[in-house]
Amino acid sequence: RGTTDLRADAAAAAAAGRIDEAIIGYKSLLQQDAKDFEARRALGRLYLATNAPKLALKELRRASPLREQYPDLDLDIARAQLALGAHREALAAL
Repeated sequence: RGTTDLRADAAAAAAAGRIDEAIIGYKSLLQQDAKDFEARRALGRLYLATNAPKLALKELRRASPLREQYPDLDLDIARAQLALGAHREALAAL
């Protein structure tokens, strides 16, 4: 399947609450292009929503080239750090 179809399917799955399916979709996108920062951001946000802050932080940090486009990326990084108990790092991320 093409990346456009995979991205649309993953986004639709996430919107419908089919989180596991969405995670698989975004991981498939990253297998095709490890520098797909949009997929990394989406995957990180899904991990954050499913209480997997360590995985979320890893993906959100890798999506850091999107900071200018998505100012809330730093907030997501801070949320992941807070969930991990890294309060000082969370403040520094903001």
